Amino acid sequence: MALSNAERQRRHYEKQKEARKRPGDITAALQTKPFFEFYGEHPDQDGFELPLQLANVSVPEFNDDSPATFPPDLEGAEVPETANSIERAELIVASLIDAAAGLATIINDYKRKEITDRIAEIEAGDLTRPEARKQALADVVQLKRMLQQLDKQVRWTFPQWKVLK
Repeated sequence: MALSNAERQRRHYEKQKEARKRPGDITAALQTKPFFEFYGEHPDQDGFELPLQLANVSVPEFNDDSPATFPPDLEGAEVPETANSIERAELIVASLIDAAAGLATIINDYKRKEITDRIAEIEAGDLTRPEARKQALADVVQLKRMLQQLDKQVRWTFPQWKVLK
């Protein structure tokens, strides 16, 4: 059965998304200096290292041009192959983005649950007095605004780090 235009587009974008996650790109043939040497001389290392330290995450080292090594608990899992330090760095970027999105989802779910629990508590409370009912209504409105804000997606911009065909 022939694919519809929408299905072809969807598959095309899925392939592009997967290609962006894989380390390496078409600039590999142009690279003469290994990334780890460039990284060691770069004046803005703190822009990468400091946020990781603040998050209590160990900073990866770029001391040589070796590929990524993975902890033993990932043995048997499908992990991307990296050939050198630039591909290892690209894998780190993709992994940090995925980790941030995963943690943001968990935080969002937590806050939603806490807000909806507060709304349920307010609705189950004693609303017989007009002042209490008025305050409860104001509180519920504010809590629902918080939920609306949590419905939104945010977009952070980064410099492009992958070059695809």
